[in-house]
Amino acid sequence: MKKILIILAILVPVTVLAIKAVAPVKQSKPEVLTIKIIPYDDFKPCEANRLAHELADNMSPMLDGRKLHIKVMPPEKLPSEFRSVYHPDRFRADSIIHYLKRHKEPNVIKLGVTHHDITTTVRGHKDWGILGLSFRPGPGAVVSTARAKDSVLWKVAAHELFHAIGLPHCPDNNPKCLMKDAEGHPNFEIKETLCPTCDSLLKCRLRH
Repeated sequence: MKKILIILAILVPVTVLAIKAVAPVKQSKPEVLTIKIIPYDDFKPCEANRLAHELADNMSPMLDGRKLHIKVMPPEKLPSEFRSVYHPDRFRADSIIHYLKRHKEPNVIKLGVTHHDITTTVRGHKDWGILGLSFRPGPGAVVSTARAKDSVLWKVAAHELFHAIGLPHCPDNNPKCLMKDAEGHPNFEIKETLCPTCDSLLKCRLRH
């Protein structure tokens, strides 16, 4: 009887150690991607809310399980010093996103939305009109309706937000991919989602 008890006493610790060695590591819960939409000047809160709903409906399935939290902030006035010196009726997109960067918050991407035409310096053009601009990666992005139809605004916003997460332009130059470079000729009407290559890049970015 004593021999049996001794054998059990020896085996139990070994069994426990074996269980610890093969036990799977618990996976952390999906992180939350927080986006704050800031309407500028005459961009109405109801328009910002509609954009928020469209982004939530269309971006959420692409985020590999990460939860998407979108909050519409109170309207703000664009500072007059952000006006283009070349065309005073335009605003500099680079000035706007640098302003957003100076007021960044941890784990938050701020998206400015405006009806004003926005510009930046592109390929030697000092005041090139654009649909949107963002850091890659970074805490701020801005989009404008001046060159984009209401029906595609969420696609323009998603394009810039994916840049802010860290995605480059589509390596495959897929015309139906949301991340295809406009190259001066945007055609967001035919873009619906990410191509397989950009989808894989996004998943990799979100996991690391």
